[in-house]
Amino acid sequence: SLFLQKTGIIHLSWCKCIVEIWLIFRVSGMVCSKIRCKEQGNYFGGTGNNFSLPFPALFVSHGAPNVILGESPAKHFLQQLPTMLPGKPDAIIVVSAHWETRHPTVSGSKINETIYDFGGFEAELYALRYPAAGAPQLVNRGSNLARKAGLEIAIDPSRGLDHGAWAPLMLAWPNADIPVIQLSVQPHAGVEHHLRMGALLRPLARENILIIGSGSFTHDLRSYVTHRYNAAAA
Repeated sequence: SLFLQKTGIIHLSWCKCIVEIWLIFRVSGMVCSKIRCKEQGNYFGGTGNNFSLPFPALFVSHGAPNVILGESPAKHFLQQLPTMLPGKPDAIIVVSAHWETRHPTVSGSKINETIYDFGGFEAELYALRYPAAGAPQLVNRGSNLARKAGLEIAIDPSRGLDHGAWAPLMLAWPNADIPVIQLSVQPHAGVEHHLRMGALLRPLARENILIIGSGSFTHDLRSYVTHRYNAAAA
């Protein structure tokens, strides 16, 4: 923490965004301790597909998009992630740090396009596709829950999956056979707003829906590189 403060590589906007994603899942009461739940049968609780509790909400660090190409502990963890869960979800909601909007918005594509929201990486990455289906029924369900809570959620019919979604999903579920939607974040809206969003999502965990928050603690390479160059010049 002290090192990060001194180096100045924490970008407040990104950190606020990640904290708010965490709040969405923390308030829903679905995030569990990895060590505690491992004692129950697997990392996240339960002993197999006969699981009576909600799916846990997960917060994963998706890393750089080229985590897919190399070998690393992070890659191996994501590849094993489905075996740690109580079963196969009917659909997945991803809240990615790479999609910020003024108002809460969900993706409404029938088939998700793969968004390459990065530059300067290996050419192989730009040939990858993750054509997971959308989930219109889940979008409608979420919209109804939002209206009951006094919130309005917009639908973006052309939004695909940014790398905060497709990079970890491609490793965990490479067949892209689970419908996926994305939900945007609003860093400007503050804590209370995202607490309400978390409460709104709570019922979906009991409907065989997996909710994933995807980001990292620090997520601003531009500030990191700029600081490094400035430090070298000094």
